Amino acid sequence: MFGYGAFQVTFAACLCLVPFLFLWPLLVALCVWLLWTIGWKYWEHTHLGECEGRGVFITGCDSGLGFAIAEHLDALGFTVFAGCYRPQDVGASTLQKECSSRLHEVPIDVRDKESVANAFAYVKDHLPKHGLWGVVNNAGVNLATSEVELTGVRMYNRAQDVNMYGPIRVVKAFLPLIRASAGRIINVTSVHGRMSIPRWSTYDVTKHGLETLSDSLRLEMAKFGVRVSIVEPGQYGFVTSIQNEEMTNLQLAQIDEMWKNASPEIRAAYPKEEEVKGNTPVMVHGWVANVNKCLPVARAVAHALRSEHPRARYLVGGYGTIVSFVDGFAVMSKVHNLLSTWFMDWWIARWTLNEK
Repeated sequence: MFGYGAFQVTFAACLCLVPFLFLWPLLVALCVWLLWTIGWKYWEHTHLGECEGRGVFITGCDSGLGFAIAEHLDALGFTVFAGCYRPQDVGASTLQKECSSRLHEVPIDVRDKESVANAFAYVKDHLPKHGLWGVVNNAGVNLATSEVELTGVRMYNRAQDVNMYGPIRVVKAFLPLIRASAGRIINVTSVHGRMSIPRWSTYDVTKHGLETLSDSLRLEMAKFGVRVSIVEPGQYGFVTSIQNEEMTNLQLAQIDEMWKNASPEIRAAYPKEEEVKGNTPVMVHGWVANVNKCLPVARAVAHALRSEHPRARYLVGGYGTIVSFVDGFAVMSKVHNLLSTWFMDWWIARWTLNEK
């Protein structure tokens, strides 16, 4: 009925269809992925009602990321209680000038239990109509970087007192108000909370500690309807005040202190010139952050406050040293737990210590 030519055409057509037998699972997987992504984005970006009448208390607002977060949340309509360590300085006064009348400056030293209690009393007495909706633990300190053997225990205690125990003091004080509103707690850590690099142990241990604290708190608060999120900024030292003249001079003084307290044997092992060179030079001037470049972090905090389904973690890439839009810290932190330890050690050593 069919000639040889028809057979050839049929056979060729079948051969052409063979790849589709293998491609269709890929197409199905692609469609499922697209539907999942679209559904996830919709689910994640379902926002709560208006921001007006909801209070948010933020620490560390007189400089850096806290300044940008406070300004952004104020623009969204929140009643911002801006916790400032030095309310008389230019950062706090600039924030007051640039924000609405809803913003309250609240003096606070997170190292001092009485100061935290006074801040809580002020916020409680000035709550907006919907109460306190969120607490953002942003205050932090970055001390001189050095090897573990050279760094004194006193230096670790200083870092812990601000970066770790500070958020604990604030959370314990403000939790009754957050439980009452079934609100949000947001702890600003760092990519250093996911991975560690040489010479940064005083900073890294505090950020790892705050991450684990947040994980415990998230599980404990779930029964009260309170959501706990972690925001992990990458490299933002170029656009905040963390490496201005005052902070750099403070870190050099800390190097001198560690050097004087070290034994002759340890001094011989760690030349002072190398320690000074290992600390980042002045990168910015003044205390007021570059707000526009800090917006990714501020937007992550806003999402954690406004979304009906906030993420547990927000990794927010910053700015790179070689290519501005590639943050090496953020890239490494994303793959840190996926790759072998020996490979990550090799990579981090080559990048941070220039080892071959």
